[in-house]
Amino acid sequence: MGELISECSTPEAYTKFSKDITKSTEDALKSAVKPTLNVKGKFPGKILIKGGDDLLVVLPAEQSIAFAKKFLSEASENGTALENGICGGLVLSKPSIPFNMLFHRTEELLKFAKRQVWKKPVVRGREETPRDLTAIDFILLTSH
Repeated sequence: MGELISECSTPEAYTKFSKDITKSTEDALKSAVKPTLNVKGKFPGKILIKGGDDLLVVLPAEQSIAFAKKFLSEASENGTALENGICGGLVLSKPSIPFNMLFHRTEELLKFAKRQVWKKPVVRGREETPRDLTAIDFILLTSH
């Protein structure tokens, strides 16, 4: 994200880029939520953080993988502000595991996903910044 922001040469360009990111993530979130709605049209999870390219959602495990896949693919499709790729972390766990542990594990997984994507590939003898790469890392926690 830092590299993309550094390409904004004026405050106006940064403002537009920031708004475009927000729109891309909001559109992707709407698209990912639709298949999870219950028979009463209610979302079975909780959206805890939503801002810019940051999203933290708590969702039943049986719906979380499809939700994450849909969100990441929609947010990073051609024509979106995040078409260069987006990364995520997904923790599947029992409800009894403390939230702070889940949050910290998710942050770690996000870093691992970014590390895999941002390993600088060598193209034509020089390092290239990756483009069009989206990744998710996940873990299944069975006890704490």
